[in-house]
Amino acid sequence: MNTKGNLFTTFKKMKTLPLTSRQLEDYLLVVGGVTTIYLVIGVRDVLYEPFRSLLSVSNTQLGILLSVSGFVQIFGYLLFGWLLDSANVRKLFTIDLIGYASTGIFLACFHGLPFPVLVGAFILFGFFGDAIYWPVVQKAIKYLGGQHNQGKAFSIMGLFRSLGGTVVTAIDVFIFSLFTSALFGIKVAMIFNGTITILFAILIWFRMPDDFMADGRSDKEKKKKASLTSLVKVMKIPIVWTTGIASACIYVTSIGITTYYLPFLQHNYHVSASVVGAIGVVNGLAGMMIGPLSGIISDKYFKSSASWMSLSYAVLMFFLAGIIIMPKGNEYMYLGVAGLFLSTIGLIMVKAVYYAPLGEFGIDHNISATAMSLSSFLGYSPSFFAYPLIGKLLDSYPTQKAYHILFVCMLITSGIGLVINLYNSSVIKKIRQKNKV
Repeated sequence: MNTKGNLFTTFKKMKTLPLTSRQLEDYLLVVGGVTTIYLVIGVRDVLYEPFRSLLSVSNTQLGILLSVSGFVQIFGYLLFGWLLDSANVRKLFTIDLIGYASTGIFLACFHGLPFPVLVGAFILFGFFGDAIYWPVVQKAIKYLGGQHNQGKAFSIMGLFRSLGGTVVTAIDVFIFSLFTSALFGIKVAMIFNGTITILFAILIWFRMPDDFMADGRSDKEKKKKASLTSLVKVMKIPIVWTTGIASACIYVTSIGITTYYLPFLQHNYHVSASVVGAIGVVNGLAGMMIGPLSGIISDKYFKSSASWMSLSYAVLMFFLAGIIIMPKGNEYMYLGVAGLFLSTIGLIMVKAVYYAPLGEFGIDHNISATAMSLSSFLGYSPSFFAYPLIGKLLDSYPTQKAYHILFVCMLITSGIGLVINLYNSSVIKKIRQKNKV
């Protein structure tokens, strides 16, 4: 796996983005913030069972907690999105990073907290980590990437997120393996991750300019712009809806693969928690290779992220079908691991550019955060209902049957995403012909 060569190629491609040295630093600060903020509970992706044990919850209860976070997240997009078009990005990023990390460290310091307390913590995760944070991140990347480099800007962000997340995850697994107590190991790993997030918040506070993305408008003009009129305008743009629905389709698959595939290996192929964590780290490295390539291929060869995603969805469906029919059991462990790697490749091919159609369509910068908020509301809506449904599925059915149903559902939603992106591709082509861009 040529990580060095891939990184060199990525840095070379970054030079083709229309960025000044100041904008490049801003871009890296935005990407770094996105990479670090989700680390503190992102540890569940590779240490799912220890994380669940720390909280002392069942699969269903953990699903409910994640859905609470998702509820705040998706409805926060609608409630706050139009206000975020006039937000101070530097202050917002700093507050969100510190708030999210502090909540995670609090959870790590205590074991077996009452369920209502856990609900409160996950409400804060939804508020700090998504509702008032993610739409501004998307707007910042859209602003820095320009109309013709959306795939590249988003996919390079995906690379750095994967790189940073993989490095920290590897350290987490190492920390976890140092302790004979799984409970103490997961606590130390989460506190370590939260500390990294707070340190990056301090870096953003001192390095990001206070007027990032400022456009010279007066405060009066900003307040006038930040109104519900923006939401009404955005709701009349079809591609905002179709991009959001297609993103929801891939998000269902993302939840299934990133959160539940490693437990699937544990229960269906009898792999230990430490080995599963190591496999998750290697899988993260594999995904890191795919992200930037996806954006580059999208921009250079397909000229439309929607066209590229249509093909990517087809590849993903092929891999998911293979997972459904492959045999289970300890003697077939390598098949299960191969299924993880291949499905992750298909997943990241889509996720690297799944919101890029909004930038390619050329939505007015004045309402772009609002557009991102509405599209994100739709795109991340599975975080509200998918986790408790999957948790209930795992608790209610025999293991193999439960996972079979889960992967069939992912196959269906991927098919819907494919059809929608074929439509988006035709819409983008028409608008470019009309505007001659």
